[in-house]
Amino acid sequence: MYIVYLSSQLITWIVYKFIGRCLLNLKVEGQENFKDIKTRGVLFISSHHSSLDPFLIGGATPFWYYIKTKGFRYMTYYKFIWQRLYSPYIIWQGAYPVYPKKGELKDVLESTVKKLKQGYNIMMFPGGKKRDENGIIEAKPGVAYLAKELNPQIVPVNISGTRNTKFIDFLKRNRKVRIAFGRPFYYKDVYDEGMDLIKLAKAIKEKTLI
Repeated sequence: MYIVYLSSQLITWIVYKFIGRCLLNLKVEGQENFKDIKTRGVLFISSHHSSLDPFLIGGATPFWYYIKTKGFRYMTYYKFIWQRLYSPYIIWQGAYPVYPKKGELKDVLESTVKKLKQGYNIMMFPGGKKRDENGIIEAKPGVAYLAKELNPQIVPVNISGTRNTKFIDFLKRNRKVRIAFGRPFYYKDVYDEGMDLIKLAKAIKEKTLI
């Protein structure tokens, strides 16, 4: 079963590498930072504009790094997992459901904590959803909770150019997508004494402004 999962992850990397490079004119920056990024239990945090974002980011990682990881898992709002026709496909790619109204943060993020402890790399969006028209989404406390609970290495990512992507854009190849990977850090690098989870989450999220 694990071999099947790794195969699906590799296929996902190949597919989205092709989509990014050949159809979306993807430009990737910051790949030199991967030499300092661990391969297990890393928290990748990113800006968010489109459902394509997590998979494009995964496909933008260097191949040598990708094959050393246990795999990427993508935090996904449960309705996009269970109430969409494409659900089996994104689950196969590594998406898993998160239930924001489940209760306290420790309950909402229980499965994410487990996956990080198991060595999976997690892709999450600190704002919890796609940006609005003004491009402003406040950071949710979840990223700060995970940072303090497990102290994982955190990798900031900035993606742009994917908002409102339509099928015709792939055919015209007129999109210009940019993905930038920042230097890895730990929450204590941005933590000040007395910070609550909201303030810490904001400080962590600001690292994605690359």
